[in-house]
Amino acid sequence: MAQSASSKTRRVLLVDGHAESLSVLERLMAGSGFEVATARTAQAARDLADDAPFDLIICELLLPDGGGDELIGKLKSKSDIRAIALSALAYPVQLLGRSDASFDRFILKPCRFEEILNAIDGLLGKAPPAQQVLVVEEDQAFLYSLTRAMRHHGLGVVVADSFAEAQAGLDFSPSWIVIALSTAGGDAIMLLERIRREKLPIKIAVLSAPGNKELLDRAAQFQPEIISEKPADVFSFVQRLTQ
Repeated sequence: MAQSASSKTRRVLLVDGHAESLSVLERLMAGSGFEVATARTAQAARDLADDAPFDLIICELLLPDGGGDELIGKLKSKSDIRAIALSALAYPVQLLGRSDASFDRFILKPCRFEEILNAIDGLLGKAPPAQQVLVVEEDQAFLYSLTRAMRHHGLGVVVADSFAEAQAGLDFSPSWIVIALSTAGGDAIMLLERIRREKLPIKIAVLSAPGNKELLDRAAQFQPEIISEKPADVFSFVQRLTQ
């Protein structure tokens, strides 16, 4: 993936008490060329920030041991770190006009990952990378070939290791989701249902092993952009994602 030189040197601290969301966002950020550290509590974040400086903190407002706004305020009192607040609750929007607001940007979840990158661009001066693809697949040999081809074509890749991580990945609305039915099984239908129900701006590619006709027929009802058996030529498949 083409990255700006500056993005590869930026250090970002991610703070979120939700393990799956934190893992997905970490991979998205790392795949976009940032140096990333993570913390699940305010105390852990303070410890990390004391050990080394960060250029940016992306923080949930509700943490297991305190408020994210208080954490950001303390960190900014010690350095010129920039801060993006994330929340699934709408009420913090009211804080944006306050002169004592400790964060520089507020983003309401679920959001597009592109929205986070655009916020970073405004704060740190980096251009967003290419499309991001969330991959739900366990076949390591196929996964290796697929992710290699995606990165060759300039796509950012995030692999969901569990159904919970796949659900969390939808909160950041990648450009594409590639679902292997042999891996996700019935969970794939739940992912597809959520994408269509919430009208998430995510394109869908469904891949199936031979003999999975019943599940493939169920997936077809959601009208994915691509639906096929696992391709032998992964480069041709990936080219369809970039068109």
